[in-house]
Amino acid sequence: WSRVTTEIENVIRIHPKIKGFQILNDNGSHIVPAYAGKWIPDTLKRRQSVIDLLKNWTSASNSSPVEGLEIALRRYAKHNIKLSIYIFGDEYSGSSYDPVIKTLVNLNTNKVSKKRLAKVHAVGFISNYSTGRFAILMREVTRRNGGTFVALPR
Repeated sequence: WSRVTTEIENVIRIHPKIKGFQILNDNGSHIVPAYAGKWIPDTLKRRQSVIDLLKNWTSASNSSPVEGLEIALRRYAKHNIKLSIYIFGDEYSGSSYDPVIKTLVNLNTNKVSKKRLAKVHAVGFISNYSTGRFAILMREVTRRNGGTFVALPR
């Protein structure tokens, strides 16, 4: 978990100025429930407090980023804002890829202009227990959603 939080900190740091941010787990639960559905204000103090919360955050996981990504797209992707979504994970426990990819592309497309609403990036953590299914899914999700997939070695 410390490696994951370090990489999340790195992503936050490469974006020194943003209008707001949000952190959800794979099931779509918000790290700060009071900010569910709205942006956490971007201040140095707020960034640090969220990172501190993240380091100790324990939540049940079904090892599938799909639900969290769907909630992120439904709640935060709007045609009038620039949005990047970063997915961090090591495994995908779902049964198939195609319905997931189709749903995500549909949620991430402006119904009028047909333009993409958000760029979706992913960071994969290779472990002795991962099957490679996360990497397969995220390579395709990021490709179809204008993002980048990075797999980090053990």
